[in-house]
Amino acid sequence: SAGATDAPFTVPIASTIIVVCSLLGIIWAVVNYVFIRAIDLSYPARTPLGITEEQHIKLIDLGDKIAMEGIIIQGAKEFLTQEYLVCFIFVAIMAVIIFVAIEQMHTAYTAFAFLLGAITSMVCGAVGMMIATFTNYRVTYCAKRSLADAFRTAYQGGCVMGFALVSIGLLSKSDLYLALLILILFYVKLMG
Repeated sequence: SAGATDAPFTVPIASTIIVVCSLLGIIWAVVNYVFIRAIDLSYPARTPLGITEEQHIKLIDLGDKIAMEGIIIQGAKEFLTQEYLVCFIFVAIMAVIIFVAIEQMHTAYTAFAFLLGAITSMVCGAVGMMIATFTNYRVTYCAKRSLADAFRTAYQGGCVMGFALVSIGLLSKSDLYLALLILILFYVKLMG
């Protein structure tokens, strides 16, 4: 039948589309990240009522701003380190349980899929946390200038996080799907 012969050709096309879209998503995330990174923290922000620009700059100089950002980012990294320590232990134990539970199938595919999903999730969590802390500080700073600048920065930060996380997830799942397809084709060829 025509449908059965067309099937092998649709998988490479679908996989190519997924990979291309994922790479475009990552490129768009990087473009937005570059715009966020280019925000000049030394530019004087709008000041509270009754304080001149010069007084405001004396009260909060650039070194203090950068030090505060560093403290926030360091706190986020420490949180992720502690959280992922527990996650790694849990994932290792569950991977062994999954592998042992499906031993009769003589394949480690399910355990591998679980590990790939867990690692992808942890990478996405780390990327998300770093982008969020990096962007949130700049959004707060831009809000002192104007709400439009703050909104634009927040939107770009959301683009970075959203596109990067979805693209990373799609890439890992498409690789997993292709690995499954190769295993099935190998098994079919081996059996007959």
